[in-house]
Amino acid sequence: MSFLDEFVEWSNRGIFDSEVAINYISSRGVSIDQVRSHSIGYASSRFHVNKEFCICDNRSCDVCRFSYWNIKNFSDDNSGRIIFPITTYTGKIVGVQTRSITEKSYNSFYVNRRPESHFFGLSRSINDIWYRQAIILTEGPFDQLIMERLVSPMAVSVLTSEISPSHAIFIRRFVKTIFSCFDNDRAGVNGFWSLFNKNSSDVFIRKLRFPNLKKGDKDLSDFWKHSGDVKFRRHFLEQIEPWINTNLLVVTKKQNQYRSQSCLMILTLVSKLLMN
Repeated sequence: MSFLDEFVEWSNRGIFDSEVAINYISSRGVSIDQVRSHSIGYASSRFHVNKEFCICDNRSCDVCRFSYWNIKNFSDDNSGRIIFPITTYTGKIVGVQTRSITEKSYNSFYVNRRPESHFFGLSRSINDIWYRQAIILTEGPFDQLIMERLVSPMAVSVLTSEISPSHAIFIRRFVKTIFSCFDNDRAGVNGFWSLFNKNSSDVFIRKLRFPNLKKGDKDLSDFWKHSGDVKFRRHFLEQIEPWINTNLLVVTKKQNQYRSQSCLMILTLVSKLLMN
């Protein structure tokens, strides 16, 4: 177990000890089952890092960097932060993002070496992404959790409005269709067009549209807050379901074609053996 694994496990225990954190999570549209399955945590004080993980003398290793980040972001009088583990598709934790429960602020920590692509929610959604060859991209983790709970498990959060080269490698490897749910602000719009311009030659990209129902709204969480579960689900399923039904029909036809070809090859081989 790495120091990040220990931190995530420690903070996940902490969230169930805090009524404030559970109430906050619920108010953001996140279920208790999701808290458990994604190992979402909560911290209102510093985590004591086991120095046995340290492998350097000049404070440049991941453990020393995390220790400094930990001191900087968590103080004893901190009002508390939600902890979101960032994983590869194999489930390896390569970073965390923290979000304040009292103000709109966040911070992230990543290990230096990240050989695989990483998102929030990826290890939970990889099977659906692989099966459907499609992905729903959101900016923030709260947006991803609402989309996952109400619409589709093939949703992940990129934790920003920009697609990194690492993200692009994963997308080109695993998917043929991208549904973008980036925010409606300038950064989100620019992020969508950057995604489109850099990847549209390799994959089909569609923007899932949603309105800003009140002044100041910009993201999926805002839309959910004013529309509720039922309207939110219906709004996005109307955009996604036609594609899903069509795509699965194509997959089924291909599978049937492969089965027919395999059966034909087996029958031909059997016939040859009988003739001999």
